[in-house]
Amino acid sequence: MVNDLHWEMGSECVGDLGQDQRQYQLKGTFQDLKVFLARELVHSQFEYSPAKTIADEVVDVGTKLDYIIEQYFEKRETYKRLIYNKTTARSSSDPWQFHGRSLYYFSKEEKSWYEAENFCIARGAHLASILDNEEQNFITLRLQHTSWIGLENKEGKWKWSDGSTLVKEYWSEYKPSNARVVGKSNQDCVMIVPSFMYYNWKQNDCDKLYRWVCKGTQDY
Repeated sequence: MVNDLHWEMGSECVGDLGQDQRQYQLKGTFQDLKVFLARELVHSQFEYSPAKTIADEVVDVGTKLDYIIEQYFEKRETYKRLIYNKTTARSSSDPWQFHGRSLYYFSKEEKSWYEAENFCIARGAHLASILDNEEQNFITLRLQHTSWIGLENKEGKWKWSDGSTLVKEYWSEYKPSNARVVGKSNQDCVMIVPSFMYYNWKQNDCDKLYRWVCKGTQDY
């Protein structure tokens, strides 16, 4: 009996249609289902009243779905405004720049790697991790001075200070050994160098003073 109803809610309902058109199609679908249930169940062994209640509940699902869709678009616009306001506020006092889902701070003073990391942590961020080519390009193109990033040698392995997985590497010449080098025992930190070359990471003494790049994520 139910198989007689061809209820299709495929890509035509959720594809490239506008919000109003999607809502209109969904309402029509649930209205059709209401009529079908009322017609079929009233002639069956069930009483009309329970059948109508079931049909009304089905239509109510459509109404709730409309509400969810409206809330989604409202929250999406609110999210955009919050990001814009947060970025603008930070940019007015500090050199934070927005890219993707992250904010970046390009310092104008110099600190050791550890001091720079503490600076970032105090602002809800870490020294920048670089996870893909787009992010590598974004930071490189904005560099004017050699700067610390969040990569460090911990227990013989290169790790990002924010806990991200090391998936891409952009060493300027070759990947340095994880082992400590005699006479260069504190070259466990990584800096990124202004360059037209794609690969511009270098290891250096963590206590040396350089500018730095912080990276923070949006909390909304």
